[in-house]
Amino acid sequence: MNIDNYNEFINSVKLSFDELKKEFNIKGLIEFQSKHKYIFMLHHPGILKKMGNLIANIDENSFTEKITEIESLFEKLILVKPTIGSFINTSQHIFGYFSKNLTKEKKDSFFIKLELFKNSNLEYKVILKELYESALIFNNRYLLKQTIFDLVNSY
Repeated sequence: MNIDNYNEFINSVKLSFDELKKEFNIKGLIEFQSKHKYIFMLHHPGILKKMGNLIANIDENSFTEKITEIESLFEKLILVKPTIGSFINTSQHIFGYFSKNLTKEKKDSFFIKLELFKNSNLEYKVILKELYESALIFNNRYLLKQTIFDLVNSY
């Protein structure tokens, strides 16, 4: 993955957040967190969870106060660089959406690929592509909206 392009991608996510903040758009904020969930998980699952809790409990009366807190968490989150472990953890979370529908051979193949990635013998894009293809096969609309899959073709 090209780091410069990835940084551009993260900057575009930040610009989207800035727009939502200006618009006082609660629904948009919920959609924002939802579609970027796995990108955020790559960076820091704990901060993702805190952001999710704040967003789930936001309303018009608390928007200004909570958006400042969410922004602070978001800024901390994007400073944390994804690691091999966070890529593996995030992949396993995504895999969990359809693993029960896969054969033992397909499951074993997936975990072998994770091990190859862990040992620097496979690019992360290969794993993401396989996860995306499974999301397509099983028509998982929630996963298909995830921006993490933008990394398959763009970066």
